[in-house]
Amino acid sequence: MYQEHVETPAVVEQKTLKQRWIEALRSGRYKQCHGVLRRGDRFCALGVLADVEDSTRWSPWFKDTECFEWGAGSGLSACPSKDVMRSVGVSAMYVYELNDILGRSFEQIADWIEENT
Repeated sequence: MYQEHVETPAVVEQKTLKQRWIEALRSGRYKQCHGVLRRGDRFCALGVLADVEDSTRWSPWFKDTECFEWGAGSGLSACPSKDVMRSVGVSAMYVYELNDILGRSFEQIADWIEENT
């Protein structure tokens, strides 16, 4: 018997967040930085995800926001949580490597996310 595939609201929301992240990376609205999630008006690729997920979580006291444990024990509420990273189907460490170690552009990172998740 044929059963129609119905996506749950959670799956739809996750796809929406991932698509919004990819669109934000390509939008030109974000200037890229390295080494921190956010430095003033510049963001790393993970900082863009944090901003897309909830831009109100940035602390007004931090101009440079670092995230060492991706939301676990860092004390910084803007860090993407492990659940958020799972929901978009991406490894935080790999996105960090693309952005900070390999120096890939936001466009290249968006392409990688689309091709590999």
